Amino acid sequence: MKINARRLDAEKDVPAHGTGVSRRSLFTSVATGVGLSVLEPVFGALPAFASAPALPGLDPNKYGDAKQTAEVLAITVKELDQAISFKNAGNLLRLAFHDSGTFNGRLGTGGANGSIAFETSQSANGGLLFGVNLMKRIKKKIDAQSPVPIGFADLVALAGARSVKVTGGPDIKIPVGRPDVTVADPPGMLPSETLTADGLKKLFADNGYSVQDLVALSGAHTIGISRTHPPVGLPLDIISPNTFDTKYFQLLLNPEKPLGFFPSDNALVTDPETKAYVVKFANDKQAFFKAFSDAYLKLTLKGVEPTSA
Repeated sequence: MKINARRLDAEKDVPAHGTGVSRRSLFTSVATGVGLSVLEPVFGALPAFASAPALPGLDPNKYGDAKQTAEVLAITVKELDQAISFKNAGNLLRLAFHDSGTFNGRLGTGGANGSIAFETSQSANGGLLFGVNLMKRIKKKIDAQSPVPIGFADLVALAGARSVKVTGGPDIKIPVGRPDVTVADPPGMLPSETLTADGLKKLFADNGYSVQDLVALSGAHTIGISRTHPPVGLPLDIISPNTFDTKYFQLLLNPEKPLGFFPSDNALVTDPETKAYVVKFANDKQAFFKAFSDAYLKLTLKGVEPTSA
């Protein structure tokens, strides 16, 4: 087992106060139910800690006890929902992807650790300085109201989830307690936009994703614009670039594809296995929403969950 060695928050495998359950077994202290009512309108019912997976990289006490954690999250969601709109949602969703996407399953490094704050000069992160600066402004507002500061890694992951919701997508429930690092992850760790279908499948499989995860996560291109691939500034989904829907997959199946698509987007319809999911998601919004929610949760736990090498 390997956990990101640069995690700054120490973990203790001792019983959480009053539960008799290992701290490592808690998804987040909010899940005990104390103060849960303030979060349910936003996140829906959160799972009980007894049924949550053991993720030793998550600190269930990062924000204090359950009541205080609920308060921090309520403030965070309020500020995110006030700041996020169709104008910036694509950038913030991409920010979450690029923070988590540095994960390397073989080395057990990278992942959802807030390192994106130090990576905006890397060529693959063109245009993300806007998102990082917006997150810093939102964090400042949250911290001014909150009993404890919100972690940057948690904030980025939550912002991506709220961006999906605000633009009409599924309401994705994710845990908090991620570590925050103070240096950039190594460059060149993100998936290349020129990968073939075979290359994509191998890379994603090596990092613990299924083929369905790969195609579902690619569906994030249904909002936002191209920032690093010519023609820069063109929406990948030219039909409804401000709405999280299935139009991206429908466009992939169109022989006259938009100019904004990456080679890695087009590769999804050149392989029978990936194309089957493209067809499925193009015709079934609920299937796409469910698959994307599951894959996004997995994405934002990379570098937190145990990995084998």
